Amino acid sequence: MAGWFDAATGILIGRTDAPDAPELTQAGAVQRALGDLGLPVLIDFDPGHQPLQIPLVNGALADVEFVDERGRITQHLVP
Repeated sequence: MAGWFDAATGILIGRTDAPDAPELTQAGAVQRALGDLGLPVLIDFDPGHQPLQIPLVNGALADVEFVDERGRITQHLVP
């Protein structure tokens, strides 16, 4: 509602080892929070605090591909 995702073409949600709540899974919470945006959402992504940490460059543009349960990110540094 604040316009944060107006230019987004997809959303990546990092993986966590936190347990699901009895009444709501983490995937369900993501769907509830972001499902109305009409964007593809990948959950259990590895960019951050859980091993395997995939470094992402802050401010870089990226192409994200996800096909047959396999993904690829190609970052593009912008001068």
